[in-house]
Amino acid sequence: EVFDFARYDTIFPKACAGESEETLCVMAMNRLRYPVGLAEPAKRLYETYIAGHAEILLGQAVARKETEPIAFLCRRRLPHVSRRPQRRGGPRGRSVCSGLRSSISRK
Repeated sequence: EVFDFARYDTIFPKACAGESEETLCVMAMNRLRYPVGLAEPAKRLYETYIAGHAEILLGQAVARKETEPIAFLCRRRLPHVSRRPQRRGGPRGRSVCSGLRSSISRK
C-alpha cells in the first residue's frame, strides 16, 4: 500500500477546524520538512500557516530546548520569522532566529 500524500495535503484545511494550533503547526512543519509529492499549492498553504503561527512553533521549540525547529524556520525565511521589524530611522534588528538559537544554547 502506498501513502497518498496528495490526499493528506487536502485534509489539512479540514484539520484546521478541529485540531489545536500546536498540532497543526507540527503537521505543517513536518510536511515541509519531508516534501515527498508536495505540490506547490499545498506548499504555499503550509508555509502560510507556519508564517501565521510561527510564535507557537517557536514557543514549543524553546520550551523543549529543541533547536532543529528554529533552524528549520530560519532556513525557510518565512515572513515575520527571519527578522525583527526595522526601527524607524535605524538598521534592521538582528535575526530573531539567531537570538532564539543563542538563548536556547545558553540554557
